[in-house]
Amino acid sequence: MYLLDDVELFFFRGEIDGYAIAEYSEDRGVDVFLFTQAGEPIEHSVITCTSKDTMERDVCKYIESYINATECRRLSIFDKLNFMINFSSAVIIVREREETRGGEIAELIYGILLCSGNRSCLDKFCLFKKEGFNLSSMIMEFLDYCNICIRTYRFKDDLIKSVLRYLSYRLR
Repeated sequence: MYLLDDVELFFFRGEIDGYAIAEYSEDRGVDVFLFTQAGEPIEHSVITCTSKDTMERDVCKYIESYINATECRRLSIFDKLNFMINFSSAVIIVREREETRGGEIAELIYGILLCSGNRSCLDKFCLFKKEGFNLSSMIMEFLDYCNICIRTYRFKDDLIKSVLRYLSYRLR
């Protein structure tokens, strides 16, 4: 649910040019997935990271040693969203509470605008909203206008089952 907080995207240049997706976990360290620029997987490793604050340094150090990279840099939030939307088969947004700051809605709308009329891109999106509160009428207009799939759930177990069912049909 906090994907953009815990995941970083890196660009690297060296013996191979490509991208790395790094996912931080307090108890596990950092999962680093390396890909060529065409999106082909190169390697997956778990590296030790002293804290989330040192993640960028630790990931670039790993990439520099593994790929002989001469350049490694963390990409911006918009580059991260672009990459994830373009390389994903499905984009799931979860709206858990009404009182959140709405970042997930901003991500959804940015993704929809990025797709700008490309139906196969727009079809990747599904919003899962917890029952018990309403989305604003403007958000509903926008979602309906773009024909975005909206599902509701009550409990976390319902959400997990619904997401797995949605993905099983979406990713065939």
